[in-house]
Amino acid sequence: MAMVKGYAQSLLIITAFSLFISCSTGRADYESAVLEWTGKEIVIPDSLPLVGGGWYVNEPANFTIVAYYDSEGCTGCRMKLPFWKEFMDRVDSVSRSNRVRLMLIAATDDEKELEYLMKRDGFTRDVIVDSISSFSKANVLPDDPHLQAFLLDGENRVVLIDNPIDMRSIGKVYLNSVKGGDGSGQEEKSEDIEEHSHSFGKVRKGETVAHTFYLTNQTADTLRVKDIVSSCDCTVGEISSRVIPPSMRYEMTVRFSDTIPGEFFRVVRLNFEDNHREVEFDLTGEIINF
Repeated sequence: MAMVKGYAQSLLIITAFSLFISCSTGRADYESAVLEWTGKEIVIPDSLPLVGGGWYVNEPANFTIVAYYDSEGCTGCRMKLPFWKEFMDRVDSVSRSNRVRLMLIAATDDEKELEYLMKRDGFTRDVIVDSISSFSKANVLPDDPHLQAFLLDGENRVVLIDNPIDMRSIGKVYLNSVKGGDGSGQEEKSEDIEEHSHSFGKVRKGETVAHTFYLTNQTADTLRVKDIVSSCDCTVGEISSRVIPPSMRYEMTVRFSDTIPGEFFRVVRLNFEDNHREVEFDLTGEIINF
């Protein structure tokens, strides 16, 4: 139990400065959720169906990462499968002798949409389609969607709470926690990241908006673009040059269009070859009906 308390304390320290990502949760509520859930057992219901057929098998593991997504809003935008794919590659690179499972649970009856998303994003890990919300009923999850994700130990008890895809600082804590072997496993990519943000403000439903970021290659190396990853297909990024010599300026234009009213948070990530640090573009705003 001392180890569990240590995880809780380190989580509070690391995430206190970045609570703005969870817009509906204040610091006191967040800390209360951490204290309530750390050490608590998560119930894994029987007979959870997988997208594409079959059933989830609750096999033994050193750690399990669980992320639950309810039926509100754009499923693909919130699940961010490309980022889960990237994150789990990092988990595999550091976990070594530890076995780490991933449970992505979508409370929707639209299995065809999930199949499309998985195919589009090249996501080959299991996704659970929970059309009757059996997981949330068994566990009475926090109301804030960001707090409906957990790192569990081998006995399905909560070690960490919060979504490692939505909050980079949490992702680092997850990776630190699952390190296996002698603990010397290293991430394949640098943890350093260059971050930029833009708010589109109020956006009409179905309207396409764009913003251009102006950047400079401040390294001594020529940067070569590996890929541009978006959290969903309603957001795209276009770069002015895929080969960027030292001191050269370049532009990243991001375009967004969606039809689901409410506040939004989207991410476009620019990855370079040779493990040069990533550049992340965070986009926020609110979609309105008129």
